[in-house]
Amino acid sequence: MRLPSCPRASALLAYAALGFALYAEVLAHGPFVMDDDLYVAHNPALRDLGARLRDLGEPRYVGGLALALDFARADLDPLPYHLTNVLLHIAAAFVAFLLATELVRQAGPAGEVPGPGEGGRGLAFFTGLLFLVHPLQTSAASYISQRFACLAALFYLAACLSYLVFRAAQEEGRSPWRRRLVYLLSLALALLAMKSKENAFSLPAMLLLAEALILRNSRLGRRRFAYLLPHLAVAAVI
Repeated sequence: MRLPSCPRASALLAYAALGFALYAEVLAHGPFVMDDDLYVAHNPALRDLGARLRDLGEPRYVGGLALALDFARADLDPLPYHLTNVLLHIAAAFVAFLLATELVRQAGPAGEVPGPGEGGRGLAFFTGLLFLVHPLQTSAASYISQRFACLAALFYLAACLSYLVFRAAQEEGRSPWRRRLVYLLSLALALLAMKSKENAFSLPAMLLLAEALILRNSRLGRRRFAYLLPHLAVAAVI
């Protein structure tokens, strides 16, 4: 598979076009269904955006706040809610592509998967594409109350990507301030994922697998596992 010279922009445009085509019927005619009545149509908590902002103890704070923001601008018109879900799903697919690209780049020298050339970019593009179009994703993208799952997936993947970028910068000896910034970003994204939906609890385990499999030849040896402790601590919010 030969990809254009700007694979990131091309992938994003392709995912956006295909995502909107796949979910055009939902955007045009999608109603409130099932738990949408509980979480949106008959949820008094959405009516007071200020109170929602202050309710930091809510387990799914980020998802609830996102629904409240949609309610503030759209009341009970289903279209903006569906549009937000579809946009979040497309964004998550793009981050899956970026994550796969980084995994390919870091694993490539060991020979397990193609390196960062055409084959590696093709594999990364297909990864994001599979995430976008897989039937298992249908409910998350088209069912408004699955906003929690959409947000958790997006922040989860972004947290993994940020952590791997941090570790690559560390292994390659890049500037310390940049490494710290990306590491803090990874922690913040992990927190957002865990305050979106509880299934983000597995995030530290995924990072541990990345350390054990992708970064097993790290020059830091076992000391590198200490960087996972803050992510494990963040999971305590669940």
